[in-house]
Amino acid sequence: MNPHFLMRIRPGDEDTSLYRLVLQELGKLREAARVKDIHLFDRENRMIVDLDQTQRIGEENLFLQLDSYELEQVWRGRTVSSVLYRGRDGRFYKAGYAPVWDDQGEVIAGVGVEVGVDFMQIMDGVRRQFIGISLFSGGLIVMISFLLSRSMIRPIQVLTSATEQLGNEESYPQVDLKRNDELGDLGKHFNWMIAQIKTKDALLRRMYAEERARVEVLEGYSETLLKSIPSGVLGVNLNGEITSCNPAAEKIISLSSSALLGRPVQGALGVCSPLEPILLTAVTTGNEAAWEEFSIEDPSRGKRWIGAMASPIKDHGGRQAGATAVFADLTEVKNLQEEIALKRQMALLGELSAGMAHEIRNPLAAIQVLGELLSRKVKGIASDQTKKEAGGSGEGELQALSRSLVTEIHHLNRFVTEFLIYARMPLLRFERANLAETVEAALLLATPSGMPEKISLRKSLPASFKISVDPLEFRRVLLNL
Repeated sequence: MNPHFLMRIRPGDEDTSLYRLVLQELGKLREAARVKDIHLFDRENRMIVDLDQTQRIGEENLFLQLDSYELEQVWRGRTVSSVLYRGRDGRFYKAGYAPVWDDQGEVIAGVGVEVGVDFMQIMDGVRRQFIGISLFSGGLIVMISFLLSRSMIRPIQVLTSATEQLGNEESYPQVDLKRNDELGDLGKHFNWMIAQIKTKDALLRRMYAEERARVEVLEGYSETLLKSIPSGVLGVNLNGEITSCNPAAEKIISLSSSALLGRPVQGALGVCSPLEPILLTAVTTGNEAAWEEFSIEDPSRGKRWIGAMASPIKDHGGRQAGATAVFADLTEVKNLQEEIALKRQMALLGELSAGMAHEIRNPLAAIQVLGELLSRKVKGIASDQTKKEAGGSGEGELQALSRSLVTEIHHLNRFVTEFLIYARMPLLRFERANLAETVEAALLLATPSGMPEKISLRKSLPASFKISVDPLEFRRVLLNL
């Protein structure tokens, strides 16, 4: 039957050809199905078609309210049936309901049928069925009990045993339950679970091995790094016990690691005892100890300077786990600083000396000029006058004194010049020079009138021997000799 016909039926259409056509079709269905009545209704329990024509179109069917639960299922698209009930004629009936769909799959109406049943026939049939079912059930229970004892208990025992073996190291038991029921499915899932555990276990073992290898590499790298750095590194735990010590620390402290590790830091550092409060400050306060420099007296190496600082050590959770000190031997640095300071003082002294030499040299130049003028004046007077024996001797003595004055001024000026050269530390200009020629030039300047009688000079110089020297300064050295 086309559902569009039902949508076109309206109250008062009982005499229309469409309604009679629907009744005719439903009558054929009733005869074929041997049912008592067929009726169609909407969601408000209003009658659309009643094959018995006891109710008109649009009239509410109050009997449908008795089967409200079944009708609710119909509107959800389900087919249901009611319980057995007695009709007006005294016979027992059973109602069945089904949804009517349109082309879009929507439930547009419900169809109900009533089927008559002889009650005694039903009771006899039910009684016979009950007796047969009871006998069959008793035998079935006995058989099932026997089968369960063998087919269910044994697989459970196998699963239990496999589960106990799973706790052993590297044990991944499998069960062979050739069944197609729930126990067989349980065995398959158990085997799948064991396979997954085995795979995950292998993965975890590989990851653990890789992580362990990485940790060993890092530990080796850290140990190599500690051994390689020139600064001393000393570590302590929260109890103040020494836990690590690198070779540089052993050298600075003058103690071996075997004599340090595991001992309390107090009293264990020997000559480096000033390092103890620096470490203990970082341990007790949890703060960094600033860089400090201190001197120690080493019986084997004398006075030495040490610089050190300390900082706390944190674990992965940010909690303090100890402290570490980094220190270095600053003795060479201090010596260089003292040498630089000495050179700076010497440079200042040289500048002061040069200034004093200049202040001395300026009046010497004036005195030298006056002496030379005096010598020339005395010499002119001696040549213009008639020399008397007494007067001549006086002028000769005056001339000799003026010459001596000029000579001494020359000596003093030369001394000042050499003092300036020493104070200024001139920059040497090295070049390749012939040794024999340089020595000969110095001898000519030193002895312009020849060697004194009591001094003999022997020269043994190769003619072509060259040296890298500042010729001017080298000649000055020879002249001073």
